Amino acid sequence: MLSRPVSGHYARLGWRPSLGLRHEARVDLERYPVDRLNSPAGQGLVARCGGELAATGASEVEGFRRPAAIASVVKRAMRAMPEAHWTDTEYNVYFTADDPRRTRLRSTRGGLAYDQIPSDSRFASPTSRTS
Repeated sequence: MLSRPVSGHYARLGWRPSLGLRHEARVDLERYPVDRLNSPAGQGLVARCGGELAATGASEVEGFRRPAAIASVVKRAMRAMPEAHWTDTEYNVYFTADDPRRTRLRSTRGGLAYDQIPSDSRFASPTSRTS
């Protein structure tokens, strides 16, 4: 099981983030061998993603999550939507009035507080998890 060092709040709680049980059901480990980063395939993934990050500031991992895993998260999110706190704002990322790129953008977001996330969810606060 892949785990990474933790510090700060999570370390004080004794919580170690990991991919968890049955991660092969959620992540395409053939394309993205994150469970064996020391293997040749894992080292290739690290090199590819590192190169993309260095070149463009981002790394594309299309298909990392399996479709069934995405569907599960979407289903949970849709059930939680009525309880979300919604914001609908317009903003401008350029601050000067004379900037030719000055464009108004609109953002609508819904957010849940930790106490609105079921304690058995993988997205729950580490202090509220039941397992």
